Amino acid sequence: MSAGAVRINLLPHREQKRAARQRQFISLAISLAILGVAFIGLVHMYFASRIENQNSRNALLKTEITKLDEQIREIDKLREQTQALLARKQVVETLQTNRTEAVHLLDQLVRQLPDGIYLRSVRQQGPRVTLIGYAQSNARVSTLMRSIESSPWLTLPELVEIKSVPVPGAQGREAAPRISEFTLNLQVKRAARGRRLAGGGESGRGEAGRAGPGLPRPRRREGSQGMNLDDLRRLNIREVGNWPLWPKVGVLAILFLVIVAAGAYFDWMDQYEALAKVEAEEQTLREQYAEKKNKAINYDLYRQQLAEIELSFGALLKQLPNKSEMDALLTDINQAGLGRGLAFELFKPAATERMAEFYAELPITIKITGNYHDMGAFASDVAQLPRIVTLNDVAIANDKGVLTLDAVAKTYRYLDEEEVAKQRRLAKEAKEKGKK
Repeated sequence: MSAGAVRINLLPHREQKRAARQRQFISLAISLAILGVAFIGLVHMYFASRIENQNSRNALLKTEITKLDEQIREIDKLREQTQALLARKQVVETLQTNRTEAVHLLDQLVRQLPDGIYLRSVRQQGPRVTLIGYAQSNARVSTLMRSIESSPWLTLPELVEIKSVPVPGAQGREAAPRISEFTLNLQVKRAARGRRLAGGGESGRGEAGRAGPGLPRPRRREGSQGMNLDDLRRLNIREVGNWPLWPKVGVLAILFLVIVAAGAYFDWMDQYEALAKVEAEEQTLREQYAEKKNKAINYDLYRQQLAEIELSFGALLKQLPNKSEMDALLTDINQAGLGRGLAFELFKPAATERMAEFYAELPITIKITGNYHDMGAFASDVAQLPRIVTLNDVAIANDKGVLTLDAVAKTYRYLDEEEVAKQRRLAKEAKEKGKK
């Protein structure tokens, strides 16, 4: 260099450029940090939206399940009411069927009685009937038993005994002709009571070192060559802004990843778990909904069935009189006997009624005399009364040529609401007392 050359000190200029690059890097890092935080916020909003939508779906399922639960509870109540009405309906139907029992008994005794058989006594207790009579021979009794087995209303003939006795009314019992006296049990057929029905690696950029005093060292062009291990060791952490391009990119990438990782650990993880939880809850709710839907699918059918049963039961209930109609019914029974030319020797209503769940039963002890045909006609007239009356425990006896019929006529009336409530209260008290 010639002696006249001018020397220029470039150190202040370089320091300014370093400071500017440092400030630029810091601004970029801050911007990147803000971008990372914004990214965390966007992901947070995404998860929050997913969770909110899922909660809305679950809330809708819960609302539908609540409605189904109400329908299921209503169905249970409908079932209970239906079963109770069916039980009552069955009781009334049984009473209605049994009202003709005495008629069939008297009719079948005449139809099935063979020649050579004379009945002295007929006694009924419930479905069981005892016949006492005379037969010309044991074969005649066998014929009677076969006839009973073929009867549509009589069944199960059972012979108790046959014994030889003198002919009734004969003079001189030892020398009188003898006849077979038999005792035979049988049963009256009754109507059946049962019916179906839910990282990156660091790289860097550095300066070539300081020049000697007054003479700068030649500077390496950025990006012209790769960096080695010594270059990385010479990087100053306090002057990150003056590093080569790729190391600075690596630092910024690491900064961004650290921010995102922090957001994932402290924020997204809880949201992800919450989302997984509500999604699993939806699956459980869907299963519950499907299960309850199957149970409630016949809700309208149960309501229709109950309405039909109430209608038919109401029609049957009209055959049971109320309190005000009982006196007229007793008069009808008495007139039915007198109209057939029968004489009432006893007509005694019981002092108290026997209370059942929804009806009251009043037994009337009757004793009438007359001929067998009129007694059968009287039993038919009683069975055809507009209100249900049954003849029970029928006993027919022949006393010196006079036929006498003893029976218990039972009339029934339905209880009013006050009486039904009283019966339920008494039944509940009796049940609680039995537990103690």
